[in-house]
This record gives sequence, C-alpha cells and structure tokens, in this order.
Amino acid sequence: MKHYYLILLTAFCSLTATAQQRYRVLFIGNSYTYVNDLPHTVAQFAGAMGDTLDYDSSAPGGATLQQHCSNATTLSKIAQGGWDFVVLQEQSQIPSFPPSQVQQQVYPYAHILDSLIHAADSCTETVFYMTWGKKNGDTANCTSYPPICTYQGCQDRLSASYIEMGRLNSATIAPAGEAWRRIIGQNQAFDLYQADQSHPSIYGTYLTAAVFYEILFRKYVIIDSYTTAGISATDAINLRQAAHAVVADSLSKWLEPGHIPIASFTAQATTQGIATFTSHTINGDSFVWDFGDGTTGTGAATSHTYAQSGIYTITLTVTDHCLSAQYTNALGVIVDPAGISQPQAAELRIYPNPAQTAIYVEAAHTDLRGTAMTLTNALGAVVRRVEVTGSSAIIPVADLSAGDYQLQLGAMVRTLAIRH
Repeated sequence: MKHYYLILLTAFCSLTATAQQRYRVLFIGNSYTYVNDLPHTVAQFAGAMGDTLDYDSSAPGGATLQQHCSNATTLSKIAQGGWDFVVLQEQSQIPSFPPSQVQQQVYPYAHILDSLIHAADSCTETVFYMTWGKKNGDTANCTSYPPICTYQGCQDRLSASYIEMGRLNSATIAPAGEAWRRIIGQNQAFDLYQADQSHPSIYGTYLTAAVFYEILFRKYVIIDSYTTAGISATDAINLRQAAHAVVADSLSKWLEPGHIPIASFTAQATTQGIATFTSHTINGDSFVWDFGDGTTGTGAATSHTYAQSGIYTITLTVTDHCLSAQYTNALGVIVDPAGISQPQAAELRIYPNPAQTAIYVEAAHTDLRGTAMTLTNALGAVVRRVEVTGSSAIIPVADLSAGDYQLQLGAMVRTLAIRH
C-alpha cells in the first residue's frame, strides 16, 4: 500500500528530531540472530543516533519456535516482562514449506509465544523477524516442494508466512528478508551470504540491523552514521537506503497488523483563520493535537480557529495500546486583517512589506489554485517555490537573509523587502 509513502517519509524525518529513545528488546531465534551478533549491531545503530537499545537474547543454533515453547531459558526471559519488544525468529527453512505444513508446525507455536509475551507484560509488542531465502534455493527440500527450488521462491514463501504470523497475532513485522531481496536484485559487488549460502555475512547482518532500527525506533536510518569494520562507507549507504526503501514503501504492511504507531497529518487553513486537521496515522486509538497557540484538541480529524495570522507549529501525538508517536509540522494561517480586505480592493494583496517572518498573498476574486509562486533573491536564485492550493498562500521567510526579493505569481512580479 504505497499511498502512505510520501506522507510517512516526512513523518520518519520528523521523528529523527525527537528526544532520544531507550528500548528493552528480547531477541528469540537461532543462528540467524546470533551470527555476527545481530542484537549488538542494532544497538550500534541506535547509539549512533543518540538512542539506546538494552537487549538480551535466547538463540540456540537451529532452534524452532516449537522448541522455544519448552526452552527454559526462553520462557524465563519472556516471564521477566518489562520488554518493549520481543523479536521472534523461526528456523530458517520451515516458514517456506507448504502452507498446510506451516499451519501445523509454525503458527500454533508463534501464537503460544506471543500469548506468553503479553501475559508477562501487556504493553510488550511482538515483532516477527522475517528472514531470507537460501542463496540458491532450498535444494534439500526442493524435490518434495518445487516452489522453493529457487531463492525467489523461498523468499516468496517466507514473506507470506511471516506476514501471516503478524496478522494472526496482531504483531509487527521486521521485513529483513525483503530488504535482502532488494539488495540481491541490485547485483552489488558484496555478498550478503557467508560461504554456506545461508548465514549472513557482515553485510547481511548490517542490512538486517538497519531494518530493525527503523522498525523499532521509527527513525530515518539513511542518516545514521554507524558503519562497521569491513564495510565501506559507500556500501553502508547502499545497505541503509535499501533498508529504508523496503520499510517506508510498505509501512502499512509491516506495522498495521501490530501496535507501533506512526503519526502524520495534513492541514488546511482558510483566510478566516479556520484550520482543519486530518490524521493519516498508522495505528492509533488516541489523538491529541497541540495547535501551536496554547490550545489543544482531540480526535482523528478536528478543526481550530486562530485569532491572528502567523506560522504555527502543530504537533500530533498518537497513542496505540502502550506506544506513542509524535509528528510536528508548520502551518501558515491568514486571518484577514481589518482594513485590508474590502470588496473593491485590488485584485491581489501581498503583505506585509517589508516582511519579517512571513509574506501573505490573497486574491480577492480569483482562485489561484495550481499556480506556482516563486521568491527570487537579488542574485536571481529561487529561494522559495510554493504551489498555491486556493485563493491565499503564505510564504515563510524568517530563515531568509534580509534584503530585496522578487515575488512572481504568473505574469505578476512584485518587489518585496525582508527585514529582521
């Protein structure tokens, strides 16, 4: 569902500016978790962004979810409670087997572990760790189930099974396997696999950890500065970009089954100072708005009337179950000043001039919808471009240098001054 991408990419960017976060995470799996120490690598990503990951793990080699259901160490760690997230990883091949077999050998035990997690702490979020297909397919089981004879066939079945586990247990999905698919499709010089064509190389672990950081912390991993010995800066960037592309392009697929919220909204204001706000949030049962003028509101959609023109910082706080997220953006509001708007006034009103924080543009009898408006500095460089969506617009200028500028709207050009 790619319709979330443009709005929620901005939401991820906004999240990078939030306060530092600290989470406790328990990883339950096997060698795909402990090889190259995946939990530690995720913690390194977090540290580079000022966040903290406190983690523990139970990951015996080759362990299945069924075996974890009777593993004393696993059960003890789950029972401790207090985890923000518990990650569940099935044995590498089993989720790729025929659906009827997965229904018997995987789903019941995933549900048992999920139930134990919530019994220990109702606020803990279960995260299913989607793994990757073997490099050349599952040759050991290919004869009995031909769909997994190739890497792509294995990945298709793994992805489908993990998505179903998320749906059945109202849990989040960490799509590491799909990030692997993306990199493999790019034919990079490096290899995500070790020589056994199954376990991750340092590149594979780095990519997987990047996916986990973005899912758990809901931050923009592309700007994360963490790299590791043996991976060049260029390769690290490519890996982080692939992780982000997979997570952000299908956020609803990975997050909507669970309870991790992503906050976002759109807003529109009239020249009478009336603003409407609409949440485009993934996951949320509580919505609190800070309108930036000392007042607040609630609800997934709401409206507010401002007393005066200005640029207001709007913050939406969304809570789902026990997790919260915030999204902040600026809104320009025009309240028609006394004496400015008259029935016989000039067709176009631009004020104030000189301006300090914002320039307001209003058309008395013309809809400017779809018109491009540009502000050019004395050197001829365009410093602002605004697509007008109605009969009025606002241009923030507080961050621009003082001086003279040219405002062009269609064929009209006006000289304006900015003074601070």
